[in-house]
Amino acid sequence: MDGPRSDEELASGRAWSAFCRELEEIGHELLRPGAPAEPVDVAEAYRFLTRMLRSAFELTLEGGDASKPLLVTSLHETLKLGWDNPDNIHLNAYVSEAFRYRLYGTRGDAHTVSIAVYGGSYGKKEQGRSTVAFVDLDDFEIGPDGRFEIELSATEQPGNWIELGPGSTTLMIRQTFWDRTVETPGRFRLERIDRSEPPPPLDPGFVAASLRRTARYIRGSNRLFFDLSDHFRNDVLNRFEPSDPVRMAKNQGIPYNQLSSGWWRLAEGEAAVVDFVPPAECPYWMFVLSNYWGESFDYGNHRIHTNARLAPRRPDGGVRLVVSRRDPGAPGAQWIDAAGHDEGVWQFRWYHLDGVPPCPRPRIVPLADVPGLPFRPDVDPA
Repeated sequence: MDGPRSDEELASGRAWSAFCRELEEIGHELLRPGAPAEPVDVAEAYRFLTRMLRSAFELTLEGGDASKPLLVTSLHETLKLGWDNPDNIHLNAYVSEAFRYRLYGTRGDAHTVSIAVYGGSYGKKEQGRSTVAFVDLDDFEIGPDGRFEIELSATEQPGNWIELGPGSTTLMIRQTFWDRTVETPGRFRLERIDRSEPPPPLDPGFVAASLRRTARYIRGSNRLFFDLSDHFRNDVLNRFEPSDPVRMAKNQGIPYNQLSSGWWRLAEGEAAVVDFVPPAECPYWMFVLSNYWGESFDYGNHRIHTNARLAPRRPDGGVRLVVSRRDPGAPGAQWIDAAGHDEGVWQFRWYHLDGVPPCPRPRIVPLADVPGLPFRPDVDPA
């Protein structure tokens, strides 16, 4: 794809050496000033880099050719980035308006399945990412057995169709569950329908270009994630702030998603108590703890998140969340396990909420005081 120069770079080993040098520099950037330096945080930093490598190679090398589309599961229990939602499963593929595709499969049990088409990428600082299309799968015709078929192309088609506008680069499917331990994910396949012959053999130039794209993807993503963490850690300590709609549209590309985010920090024996009354018009909300690197904590072994259906409700409709290292034993409260951490990012996500997202006002108290603490659903002013 990049011509003889890339072929020569790959054959001589220069492309691989350049990639390894960039990777070493990226590793040094993990030790940036101000980042948490506890052993668990440093260990998670280097594990995060290995996960970013896995993600990048899956996306840019294995599935990085829009002429040979491949859906890749890009977020799951051991592959996390960008403050992932433990209720979600994401699938990604490279696409282009130059081709016609068929997306088909079965819907599954997720309460929301969205399909988005994006342009640009995180890795290109001057461009960023833009939303080309965003639709809910339930807006299409789906069979009684959950089967569906959608065409994606630049020209309008009868039936289920998603437009690939100019500059389309990426397809993303988000499945959002109430409880992933009991609900069945959908099954999705993506194929080109404007090709009659098998794709050509692997191009050496494509591999060389993928190495460069991988390094650019990791650098661009890290810059975005770490800068936001620094902002939360320095400016939003033990509280929440509402998300910036312009930034949300550019970085997340979910029209109906709003966030309340910040940084929490607890001393030994302390807990953070978050009392709030969920907005009645918000059908889905969730709360999650994540590390500085933009990864949710270990939700396979710790209760580090909850949502509108999992969290216990008080008789008045209120919810109490308690963030701490140990279970406070408070009846009617949802304990959120800090999973061995003393600090990190905390975040609410509010779906289909009109207006400014609420920012509950946490109270930092001794863990022993939590069971007798009066319920006080204060929020910071908008």
